[in-house]
Amino acid sequence: AEGCTDYGFETWVTVLNPGERDTIAELRFLGERSGETRGEVAVPARSRVNVKVNDWVAADNVSTVVSAGEPVVAEVSLYGPGRGSGTCSMGVTTPGNKWYLAEGATHSGFETWLLLLNPGEETAEVMVRMDSTGGGIDPLLVKVAPRVRATLRVNDFLPGRDLSLQVESEVPVVASRSMYWETPGGRAGHECHGVLMP
Repeated sequence: AEGCTDYGFETWVTVLNPGERDTIAELRFLGERSGETRGEVAVPARSRVNVKVNDWVAADNVSTVVSAGEPVVAEVSLYGPGRGSGTCSMGVTTPGNKWYLAEGATHSGFETWLLLLNPGEETAEVMVRMDSTGGGIDPLLVKVAPRVRATLRVNDFLPGRDLSLQVESEVPVVASRSMYWETPGGRAGHECHGVLMP
């Protein structure tokens, strides 16, 4: 679900083909504002290919769906302005109906973002729970259009807390969480997708 080509961010998708046969990887870039962009890259046997998402999608929050004729491994790397920070995570193998994310903080300069990818063909009505030892808020209903990525800044809903997130949707989606904070000379961050069950 992670990816951004705006605000000075640089996003790369790395595709590894560990097998003995060459393959073609189909890339579907699903932007929050720009919609869907498709492309293909050749991935030779026993090699990897790096795809700079910024070359395909300009100035948007974007998720990537990778599929190939042979089994591949895909991950996404996101670099902050000037490459002063970066995050990386493996792709998930399938969307799910429930996601759990234990980490989150909206205090002490931390910014927490929830990224929701709907790779399917129908609108997803996503219920988002934000829980904290100091109390949560009523679940939020977020509608995510087909083949689109939605982004929520958690600080806007539950400020000043340590928190966890739970995501439920009848339409399978992918949920990731990104966090950023100021450091001397720049910003730092980390990112990961949720887990499908406790």
